[in-house]
Amino acid sequence: MPKQQRKSNVEDYISVDTLRDSGALHTEADVLLGSNPAVGTAQQHGVGRLLAGMQRVLGRAEDLEDVPDGKDRTERWCPEEGANWRSQLFFAYANSLVWLGSRKHLEQTDLWDTARRDEPQRLWGSFQRHLAATATAASPQGLVWRALSRAHWRVFAATGVLKVAHDCVMFSQPLILEALLHHLSSARDRWVALALAVALFGAAMLEALTVNVYFHALFRMSLHTKTQLLEMIYRKSLCVSGAVKAALGVGPIVNLQSNDAAKLWTMPTYLHMVWNGPFQIIVVMALLIRVLTVWPALAGFGVTVAIIPTTMLLGRLLTSARRESMAAADQRIKLMTEVITGIKAIKLYAWEAPYRTRISELRETELRAIKRTQMLSMINNSIFNVAPVFVGLAAFGTYAALGHPLTAAVAFPSLALFNLLRFPIVMIPQQIMNLIAATVGIGRIQKFMDSEDMRGVRRIQLPNSSTTGAANYGGSSSSSEHAGAAPGALPLPVSLPAVTESSNMNSHTSSHTSSSGDVPAVQISGGSFVWDAGGRPVLADVSLAVPKGSLVIVVGPVGSGKSSLLSAVLGEMAAVGQQQQQQQVEGLQQQQRESPVTVAGSVAYTAQDPWIQNATLRNNVLMGHSYERGAYERAIHAACMAQDLEEILPAGDASEIGEKGINLSGGQKHRVALARAVYAGADVYLLDDPLSAVDVHVGRHIFEACI
Repeated sequence: MPKQQRKSNVEDYISVDTLRDSGALHTEADVLLGSNPAVGTAQQHGVGRLLAGMQRVLGRAEDLEDVPDGKDRTERWCPEEGANWRSQLFFAYANSLVWLGSRKHLEQTDLWDTARRDEPQRLWGSFQRHLAATATAASPQGLVWRALSRAHWRVFAATGVLKVAHDCVMFSQPLILEALLHHLSSARDRWVALALAVALFGAAMLEALTVNVYFHALFRMSLHTKTQLLEMIYRKSLCVSGAVKAALGVGPIVNLQSNDAAKLWTMPTYLHMVWNGPFQIIVVMALLIRVLTVWPALAGFGVTVAIIPTTMLLGRLLTSARRESMAAADQRIKLMTEVITGIKAIKLYAWEAPYRTRISELRETELRAIKRTQMLSMINNSIFNVAPVFVGLAAFGTYAALGHPLTAAVAFPSLALFNLLRFPIVMIPQQIMNLIAATVGIGRIQKFMDSEDMRGVRRIQLPNSSTTGAANYGGSSSSSEHAGAAPGALPLPVSLPAVTESSNMNSHTSSHTSSSGDVPAVQISGGSFVWDAGGRPVLADVSLAVPKGSLVIVVGPVGSGKSSLLSAVLGEMAAVGQQQQQQQVEGLQQQQRESPVTVAGSVAYTAQDPWIQNATLRNNVLMGHSYERGAYERAIHAACMAQDLEEILPAGDASEIGEKGINLSGGQKHRVALARAVYAGADVYLLDDPLSAVDVHVGRHIFEACI
């Protein structure tokens, strides 16, 4: 897109008056309420400014830095940060992007940069402070629920106040409708009726605006919670000890991110219903008693409450049926995958008929589950649609049976109030269940956060330790959170954990700084190491000193402990023996003496089975570092990848690498990991069998140019 056109798109949010006058502005409330309101009246200005001010307060309630002023704006700067109150109220700053999306498929280059208040670095930095402030003896990493409360209570409290204001506007509409119908039925002054109609329209508009601001703030709060939780769990997963990893496995850790954390970040959207739902029910019942008297209102309320258990039971049955359907589909797909994979053997042995029978049986089971699901869904939708009819029959039947005349001024406001009553009655049980599920999820996350970290390495921070490969090659380097590590198996987000007084996850920086040139790069002093606490030592009484700038090669037969030695240097094995005795102090497991392992500077590690991400080859090498052409080309040359980029990979370093490097050979995977380690420019390199999968001439080049 041309620069001038992009600049025009960014600045379109300013012309709000023109868009309002043409009817081009529609808010999120149009979708929520099913309406298409016209927004051009001047009476909304005072309320609009108040709501926009509330929206700005909600957006800045977290302890983050202020948004940039005009001099910091770039071509892809997010226009929300400089939008005026009308643009923020009606989301007019997004109109240019919506209009662009209606004319073409949006690409990443068409989107704006992340707003300053939504940047993950800022959110994580703020959450780190709250975690540190809630650390206890039992939870040295911090209490997750308390940190979340400290981080978001201002936004949550402000949205609660806004929700009460929204409810007051919502409750006023049936009252205005009742007054309007009374006025029309008595043939009074038409101008008063017109004023009531305008007031009804204004109340509907104000309700739409308040609910718009309310949900926008809560959706942003959910996004911030998601960012903080995922970052926290990911960082913790890279710091836990080998024993914890062996006990948990990869699946439960992934489940913490995809399932347990999701229960937390999806909860804030409707969490206010836990207290706001009873408030709505009480107010609506009071208004119904005012319109219908006591017994008709209670009759309608009783039918509404009686319908809820039926819908909840149907919901549970529907969930169970969907699980059965998904399980049957999984079994069928698994069998089909096996058939397709082994189709040659099936054809050779003439096994088509048995497999056809098995597939048909699984398909029939799946179809029965789908049929049951659709039947329950149809019944549930039918009850939901006819419920207002039963509620009206019960309320109005009781009202007529008591001898009261049923007029339009009674019927229509009552129906409107019963419709308002249905939502909180449905949502309160759901939110209570969601709150229980979130409590279980946060308990599981807290247990994971309290698990043992790697504590086997004492790291000495060198004063001139490089941060990226560009620093080694004389290029300009940029600070990076991932600086100092470029492992082939897993990207370490922080430096190797050091033995410090604090056991906080974010305090894995060494308290030792050395400027001496005679400090060994790696030193082990009589250490014994185990994978599991209380287990038999895999390595016993190991002493090792590797001078800076030296090359040390450890050789031995398979299973002799070469990879375990590297794991011990990385801190993934627990040190035992006299130097690693544990003592109980104030509820915390603390190390009595220094760790037997000392590492000077940053570390790059390539594993026997290199870790390759599903990205381009260049991004696999950079691993989040800034691109420096000279350093990158030297890393590619050192890893002997230049010929592969020119002749084998179709798009050079822009070639997409499949999951786990599926479209790379074993030797290419190792060379990508080596190039990644070289580009990181670490002080210490740990290479686990780097030449095992390469040719002789390639191995010679790597040994001479890289190792």
